[in-house]
Amino acid sequence: MPIAPPVGPDAFRQALREASKLHLTGPVSHLFPYLLRHACATHHYEDGMPLWDVQQILGHRWATTTVGYLSSVRADPEKASLEASRRAVQRLRGRV
Repeated sequence: MPIAPPVGPDAFRQALREASKLHLTGPVSHLFPYLLRHACATHHYEDGMPLWDVQQILGHRWATTTVGYLSSVRADPEKASLEASRRAVQRLRGRV
């Protein structure tokens, strides 16, 4: 059985561009990898993932870089981080 060649960055960008033309009708009309990276980080953070964990999955060395990714988030990163810590303490105490 033949194996398909790996998909390179250019093929991925082209596929995103074509999918954008076919399926996007809202304010975002063009997808590209960097936008997906920002969206993924923002959604994880808005869903309660601690800033530290978002920083780790993005591979950032500095939390300030990660906060820059979250500039469109409605939540305050410091408050969200404190709330995530409170939830972790509750889980560790078995109260969730």
